[in-house]
Amino acid sequence: MIPANVDIVPTDYRLSWSDIRHIERLPLAAGIKKPLKSIQARNANEAWVTCGAPFLRNSEMTTFTGRRKNGRWFVDMSSIHNYQPIMVE
Repeated sequence: MIPANVDIVPTDYRLSWSDIRHIERLPLAAGIKKPLKSIQARNANEAWVTCGAPFLRNSEMTTFTGRRKNGRWFVDMSSIHNYQPIMVE
């Protein structure tokens, strides 16, 4: 079971629970220590993953693309992007 604070963003492509569990482990494998925030499937073999806590002041978010090849998910290292969310008060 994934943490309750992780959003699985609905799209036309549905991820199996097995896919979600594999994707959930990708950030740590890539050295990203921020908590998983959301997973959005772009197609059957690609998911956009967001990590971090956007509600914390001065927090940094990380996004990357997870790809599936030969049934295994991995991080597209060239897609890792860090940014600070804009806080509106």
